Amino acid sequence: MKDIMRSAVTLRSFSYEPTGLMVAAPTTSLPECIGGERNWDYRFSWIRDTSYVIEALSMLGYHKTATKFLYDIMEIIKDEGKIRTIYPINLKDDLNEITLDYDGYLGSKPVRAGNLAVNQLQLDQYGSIINAIYHLCNAGGLINSYLRDFVKETADKITEKWSEPDSSIWEFRTEPRHYVYSKVMCWMGIDRAIKIGKMQ
Repeated sequence: MKDIMRSAVTLRSFSYEPTGLMVAAPTTSLPECIGGERNWDYRFSWIRDTSYVIEALSMLGYHKTATKFLYDIMEIIKDEGKIRTIYPINLKDDLNEITLDYDGYLGSKPVRAGNLAVNQLQLDQYGSIINAIYHLCNAGGLINSYLRDFVKETADKITEKWSEPDSSIWEFRTEPRHYVYSKVMCWMGIDRAIKIGKMQ
């Protein structure tokens, strides 16, 4: 249990208080393999990662913290009228990617600032946030009309976009393709939306 609590504290520490957004990692350009080129800047907020945290905190009974994370990101999405793939945690920084003239971890290159995934469609994000809402509500979180409206709007967006090719969780820098993971997450979003709709 001690390790679980330490993990929960670590997750909480990755949030940026002024906006409530959670950084995916405090680092940039750690290589997926030493000497490889898939070295990305993850010092930004992804809906997917935030959704995982909301889900984990909900299951641990931290409903207040999970609710705050959820409502902070919902407010940003509502204000912008869409779900973006990536958000700068201060909502101001430029996400355009540049390559820096430095060696990274164990000499790995390139070292990047910014992330081109900001321009990608990642369909799983829609299902991820609805699934997080489902887990929060299922764990005893408050269901209200604001939450229901958000779920409905997001589910409607899934019905519009699910058949499109995307870049999915892997964020390959190739032409968008049809990924099973993305389609399953779209299905999950609709499934969870229906279940939320039946909750009292």
